[in-house]
Amino acid sequence: QGFLFDDLITADTFIPLVSTSAVDFADVSFLAGFINLSTNLFPAANYGLVLSDHGGGLDDGVIFTDSLDDGANKFEEHGITVYMLESALASTDLYKDKSVSGDGKLGMIYYNACLMGSTGQADNTKDYFRYMIASEECSSGHTSYRHLLTGLNTDIAEGRSDREIAINIAKVYEKYPATHHGFDEYIGSIE
Repeated sequence: QGFLFDDLITADTFIPLVSTSAVDFADVSFLAGFINLSTNLFPAANYGLVLSDHGGGLDDGVIFTDSLDDGANKFEEHGITVYMLESALASTDLYKDKSVSGDGKLGMIYYNACLMGSTGQADNTKDYFRYMIASEECSSGHTSYRHLLTGLNTDIAEGRSDREIAINIAKVYEKYPATHHGFDEYIGSIE
């Protein structure tokens, strides 16, 4: 939220789904529950998942949560490793009920995080998506959410395939690149 989304998310476009206390966003059951809630509330022929936060590749994972001990909740800092992600995706209604998406796969998974574009990451999670969009390098994240979301809405409205959407996301990133310590950043789409 904040400066990136202030003009995109308004009272008219925001739909509050749940209200909770502290949440461990790197908890596998939380991610699986979020996917189930989303796919059950918003039925569709295809789905995509964006995992946006810090990335640490195969070993450290993505979506890091800070340590917390507020008396009611306690968890240590950690990320969702590739194996935890596999577990979360395998436990979703989408994957277990192939009638939802035909093959139980997400149309795409987009890692808006550093170091998540390895072939090992893709190979270990290939059963859960058709296309993966990620960076093998350090990444500051997608710099133009407005262009990304506008393009995504257009692609969906025009009935583009998962493949075309994945390629177009990489093209938007190429057109509006992020920089990290003065170096241009790149992402790629993997089938």
